[in-house]
Amino acid sequence: MKFKKALIASLAVISTLAIAIPFSVSAADNPDKTEAKPERPRVAQLQEQLKRVATELNLTDEQKAKIRPIVEEEFKKIRDVRQDQNLSRQERLARNREIRKETSEKIKPILTAEQTEKWEKIRANAVRRRENAGNEEKKKDDNAK
Repeated sequence: MKFKKALIASLAVISTLAIAIPFSVSAADNPDKTEAKPERPRVAQLQEQLKRVATELNLTDEQKAKIRPIVEEEFKKIRDVRQDQNLSRQERLARNREIRKETSEKIKPILTAEQTEKWEKIRANAVRRRENAGNEEKKKDDNAK
């Protein structure tokens, strides 16, 4: 039981990190920022996320092969939304929510019942963490005004 809880918690953290890590831009591309944030290679992030999800859900090689392109597509779509400076924060959040929902709907049929249950818990925990992080970010913005 403890192992399952630890496994679920680990996957939730991993999913959140892999999906919610902000994408940085270079200082040359963003003159308002004086320092560029270090940027992790996207391929490494994606591979790390896929490996962790595969381990947490105990995916078969066949499941891994089917899920990989789905997660890659999600990763690209979320990156594109984050980089779209024409969207408001609320529009970005709404689009990212929709992208994640689409991804889950594509992945669920590939998983067993037990894996689906774990997947849903992982995603729910990730949503809670993103909401908490968003609330903290909003508080900081409000205090800065």
